Amino acid sequence: MSQDDYLTSARAWRKAGLETILPMLHTPTLVLHSKQFRLRSIEAPLELARKLPNAELSLMDSNWLFGHPGQAIAAIEEFLAGLDASEENPIPAAQGHRLAFPASGLSVRQAQVLRLIAEGKTNGEIADELVISLRTVERHVAELYAKIGARNRVEAAAFALNALATA
Repeated sequence: MSQDDYLTSARAWRKAGLETILPMLHTPTLVLHSKQFRLRSIEAPLELARKLPNAELSLMDSNWLFGHPGQAIAAIEEFLAGLDASEENPIPAAQGHRLAFPASGLSVRQAQVLRLIAEGKTNGEIADELVISLRTVERHVAELYAKIGARNRVEAAAFALNALATA
């Protein structure tokens, strides 16, 4: 984890106060934590996973927050592969929280970035809001531009607004 990534996550954790809304969140959620991470005990992620109705806790054998390189990605991929989006267990979309771009092939995160671009946010503001690094935002922007055929933010925002108007 770089210093910028750590500072971004530290700001996010300081602001986190989800106690009152946890029982209302029904979206499948993966909680990641490393067993030997010294700055946060294992009790907090265990309690979080208990309070979320559809949570799964993945504990990694490491002293790094999200495990050794690749461990978190493997856990996320396994979690996503196990999601059942059938009618019995739908994955609800937050109303008004993100735009849906079904024909574009955008990932959920790319759709979030595109929504924020359409709102006029800078890459730095997007990074802060989504609690990700600036480099990650830049990668998402480049990938979503390629997927929607945009060459700049104006074209991306126009795509998003058009998709919203026709949804």
